[in-house]
Amino acid sequence: MTQDAVEPGESFTYEFIADDPGTYWYHSHQHSSLQVDKGLYGPLVVEEKGEKPEHDEVFILDEWAVHQDRENWTNMGGMMMGSMQGRW
Repeated sequence: MTQDAVEPGESFTYEFIADDPGTYWYHSHQHSSLQVDKGLYGPLVVEEKGEKPEHDEVFILDEWAVHQDRENWTNMGGMMMGSMQGRW
């Protein structure tokens, strides 16, 4: 889903049905190469219906790309190729 940015002090609630169990991620689509670099993303775990794990942990590993050339392939700016034509 992509929409206009939620302004400071405002909110927006997403409602959807998560049919497919698995581990996913959410992230910004508004200035995504800049916002994801700064941490605007997180895990989204969809569990199988009726199953509850005794103990569950989610780890996110990330590399900070601060003060680097945004066209360098080693940071998020490098993902903006092909069909992902992002503008920051």
